[in-house]
Amino acid sequence: MKRKYLFIAMFAALASTAHAATKVTVSCTAPTTREDGTAFAASEIGSFLFDYTQPNASTQGPFAKSSCSYVVDIPKGTCFKKGTVFSARVVDNQPTPLTSKPGTQILAEDACNPLAAPSAPIVKITVE
Repeated sequence: MKRKYLFIAMFAALASTAHAATKVTVSCTAPTTREDGTAFAASEIGSFLFDYTQPNASTQGPFAKSSCSYVVDIPKGTCFKKGTVFSARVVDNQPTPLTSKPGTQILAEDACNPLAAPSAPIVKITVE
């Protein structure tokens, strides 16, 4: 007589979360002077432009924001690689707007949003 037993294997996969992230927040401090040394007030800010370039990839952006902060969502299963360059520029609000030179920062470590481990397999055992 053949008997069948059904067991569900409960093996948990361990994943490293040392660099797990769902977003990267890029923030900056607005300048208080213009290139010629004259004052630059917060009321003169029109917008901020952000962009980023991953190693061996094209530049993404510019993304216009009203504040000196930009949140980049990391799509599931992807990473921002170490060495990604994030930059920000400020645009003034005069009739013919001027844009600053970029301020930059380089990502010091990978920031990844890993996929979850696969579900446990269903294990069947047949005893004959």
